[in-house]
Amino acid sequence: MTDTQAIYTQLLKNPKASPKAMAKELGITHKRLYYLIGMEGFTLPQLRRKAKAGAPLDHRKAVTYEIPEELTQPIRSYRHLTTIYPNGVSPC
Repeated sequence: MTDTQAIYTQLLKNPKASPKAMAKELGITHKRLYYLIGMEGFTLPQLRRKAKAGAPLDHRKAVTYEIPEELTQPIRSYRHLTTIYPNGVSPC
């Protein structure tokens, strides 16, 4: 059983359980609970709605982001930073 399936079965038992209570029953932290749900492409309210409706858990594809290679390298100097971000401004 995957982590998300374990969380989903907890929600089937008690849809109104708090995230901290569910995490404690599973032996993980509540932050890890949210992380595991997010890795499957869900949010906790979406899983609650599915559990209330009794719908089967269909797995979504987790969203992945491509990080450019130059952004994974350590910044050596301010000049190096401006070559990554022109004018020293992040595009984000």
